[in-house]
Amino acid sequence: MRRSLSYRSSVRRFFHRGFSAEDIAQSLISYDAARPAPEVKARMVLNDLRVAGLRFDGHVVGYVFRDELGEGRCLDHLRPIEDVRLLDHEVPLHEALVRVAEQAFVFVRTLGEVGGIITRSDLGKPPVRMWVFGLLTVMESAFARHIRRRFPGDGWRSHISTSRQRRAEHLQTERRRRKESPDVIDCLQFSDKAQILFKNPGAREELGISSWTAGKQLIKELERLRNSLAHAQDIVDSWSTIATLAAHVDAVLDLYDGEAASMAERTRPPQEEAQT
Repeated sequence: MRRSLSYRSSVRRFFHRGFSAEDIAQSLISYDAARPAPEVKARMVLNDLRVAGLRFDGHVVGYVFRDELGEGRCLDHLRPIEDVRLLDHEVPLHEALVRVAEQAFVFVRTLGEVGGIITRSDLGKPPVRMWVFGLLTVMESAFARHIRRRFPGDGWRSHISTSRQRRAEHLQTERRRRKESPDVIDCLQFSDKAQILFKNPGAREELGISSWTAGKQLIKELERLRNSLAHAQDIVDSWSTIATLAAHVDAVLDLYDGEAASMAERTRPPQEEAQT
């Protein structure tokens, strides 16, 4: 049955506006710019801070790296806050995720004042975990529907091993015992569904996957992230994969809607500029 417009709109609304930057930001610890740099560095070591804000007349005007603090005042080591490191608190979560992956950390502004910071360590917070797991669920559902469309009948079976097929059939039997009614495609693992599609040149072209080699790498990254989420494990080290999903959220939702979508080229893993 075709999804209603209101249903599709609600799904898009969740992934675009369900969470924002302020939902994962932490309070920015800041110091007066006139304070002695060695004193502030000692406090930053004590608080395990690599970056801190600097205040002038009560307003945050820049930041410092702990490792750059030497002699003199903090003001002597001040770095102005670059535009690429500044987000309004209402910026959608997916935009914040991309920016944090690119910059390693960003500052969050509320009512014109900088008062928050987001680092890659914040990517493990519940709002991010819920958002990413939800998007992966949407993606898996889209994969299943596209398999049915592209491989009518049992045409998909030639793209995965017999053992993987049997595993899906076993799960189908178990679910039917619980009075559920899935078909065998629904019982395939996430990686199985992706493999069936990514092995097919036509499907790869439709999804914007450049090659089977690139497809295998993407499957590996997505499955690793999904398993970490499902088993409550740390996902911070998957920040580049999270950024890829965030950058392509509209392509995933288009795929889910059954429209002509392209996941075109994946984002290049951002280069880390600083550790926070």
